[in-house]
Amino acid sequence: MTRDCGNVTETSAHLVSAERPSQAQSASDEEWAARGAIQSRVGRSLTDPEWQQARSGLLAFESVLRNWQRKRPTMSEGLPKAA
Repeated sequence: MTRDCGNVTETSAHLVSAERPSQAQSASDEEWAARGAIQSRVGRSLTDPEWQQARSGLLAFESVLRNWQRKRPTMSEGLPKAA
């Protein structure tokens, strides 16, 4: 599958197969896809410290979204009672 990332067109296979540092072979496919997507956006490979900083920011953002989802009312809580 090919997708357009701004001015860069990349295949999803390339995003998943981003260069993996040897010490981090156990990371998930989603993590490699995220690293590949960020690398395609900046137009170069990220160093391990750059990736750790970006990963930390993504995990913090995920935490914010999860907390928001837990705190929002469910659909049934927001609906008026039937007469």
